[in-house]
Amino acid sequence: MVGEGMGVADQYFVSQPGAPSERRAVALRVRGLDVMLMTDTGVFSRHRVDYGTRLLIESMDVPERGQVLDLGCGYGPIGIAAALLQPGVQVTMVDINERAVELAKENARRLRLGRVEVYVSDGFAGLGDRRFDRVYCNPPIRAGKEQVYRLLSEAAGHLADKGQVWVVVQKKQGADSLKRELARHFREVSDVARSGGFHVYRCMEPVNLPQSPESSS
Repeated sequence: MVGEGMGVADQYFVSQPGAPSERRAVALRVRGLDVMLMTDTGVFSRHRVDYGTRLLIESMDVPERGQVLDLGCGYGPIGIAAALLQPGVQVTMVDINERAVELAKENARRLRLGRVEVYVSDGFAGLGDRRFDRVYCNPPIRAGKEQVYRLLSEAAGHLADKGQVWVVVQKKQGADSLKRELARHFREVSDVARSGGFHVYRCMEPVNLPQSPESSS
């Protein structure tokens, strides 16, 4: 994820954060939602739901039905917002950070969101060949371009027919270069929202996907 809330010593893109646990509650107030979420040390933006995440939630299209993925979910604000906004959607949330995953599970449970599942996974590694109607991502910029570009390239290969990837990124953290990278994987990349130095990109029509064994036989 990008934006505020983490020091260099509190790297969140690891499986097991070393910082001692100091849990706290933060408010998610956007699009008419008003819920409290539990956070902890060693996860992204533990003091507040960061501006980029709130902008993505404010902007993102959530289908009434279908499969939605919160990629790099942290403690779950994006996936939980999608589940609250459209109760008929099936939400999957994944993160490499085990502490974040436990928090996301707890937050979904406490809000009684039955159509939400949360897994520890490095990107799509634990999701097999599952495909999604929407993938939402506030990418881990501090993990480096290689990691971010890999995640978004994989997302292009895990979309259902007419699926979309929604990404938020801060201008000063490489929004322009990320948009160029996204254009390598999608025929359409639209800048659908800008605010506070952040951009939200909607990506559609993946290109150059590897053929499946069935289609190449």
